[in-house]
Amino acid sequence: MVTETNELLEKICWKLSRGDVANYVVDIEIFQGERIGNEDNSIRNILGANVVEVGEVKKSDISELLKITQEGFEFSGGESMHPNKEYLFSEEFKLEIGQALEQIKLLFSDDSEIFSFWLKNGHPFYPVFWDYAFLVRKKQKDFVFIGSSSD
Repeated sequence: MVTETNELLEKICWKLSRGDVANYVVDIEIFQGERIGNEDNSIRNILGANVVEVGEVKKSDISELLKITQEGFEFSGGESMHPNKEYLFSEEFKLEIGQALEQIKLLFSDDSEIFSFWLKNGHPFYPVFWDYAFLVRKKQKDFVFIGSSSD
């Protein structure tokens, strides 16, 4: 399910970042790995050696994760920076983000501990306008769900 969800996220990000766009790129992805100790260690293990400092790991929940994800998708920007407005305000967009949010909910709802956090260094993308990061701990694996937009 992670592969299918990442493919849908990539498709949405590509459409938001192409066409009627001004200085705007979106990246969202689910990374997965084995649980290694505490939350900080698990995040570093999943995202790799470039992660220098993990900050403010806080207990969260699926509602917050879905709300923040939807807000990122729906960010309309401004005159000098914005996603593809034609796609953003389309029925296709509404359908696809609905599907993505439902897949994310199915993937992370059951038997999960969810934490929000931020990265001081080592972000896999280049956050400028908005970003979010969540660690989702399940019985067998841990996941980092991370997104950002940049110019």
